[in-house]
Amino acid sequence: MVYEEYQDAYRKLTDTTMDCLSTEDQIFATQLAEFMKLFEEFDNRMSTIILKAFQMSNTTLGAFKVGLSLLIVSSSNGRMNLIQF
Repeated sequence: MVYEEYQDAYRKLTDTTMDCLSTEDQIFATQLAEFMKLFEEFDNRMSTIILKAFQMSNTTLGAFKVGLSLLIVSSSNGRMNLIQF
């Protein structure tokens, strides 16, 4: 779902006919601002998911597994591979 939303936003940004070097044409600035708002929304959604995962882990081991999973995802060179325990 997030990946598809990103693909749609990227396609919309790159398919727009604009001159990004022109100081008079504001289309690029507007499209870029919309694209960056999407990343802010993604950050908020991911933060909510991570916070709920930590809140729902009732034990120290559960919290450790959530933290370890986040480390694995962040260090996987862009791949979203989670290890399930």
